Amino acid sequence: MNFFSPAEVAKNYINTGKAKVNTPIPKMLILAILAGAFIAFGGVGATTVAVSVSEASLGKFLGACVFPGGLTMVLIAGSELFTGNCLLTIPLLERD
Repeated sequence: MNFFSPAEVAKNYINTGKAKVNTPIPKMLILAILAGAFIAFGGVGATTVAVSVSEASLGKFLGACVFPGGLTMVLIAGSELFTGNCLLTIPLLERD
């Protein structure tokens, strides 16, 4: 198995951040709307599961198991969540 060194990880992170910053505004807007929809689907699914079970603690647990499906859809589709873009501070500071 081949692992990246910390310097290589930082370099890859900076390159990814620069690519995200250079994404055209219309594309970014569409990806943000899709991310919101996917998170909403996960939230509605989690709520539906949670209220469908009579045992409250089990309902909360099952809802918590369903919600990450929304995050998975965001990752698979390559959508843009605000929380993910908040981590772009290092590429911002590495202006070349």
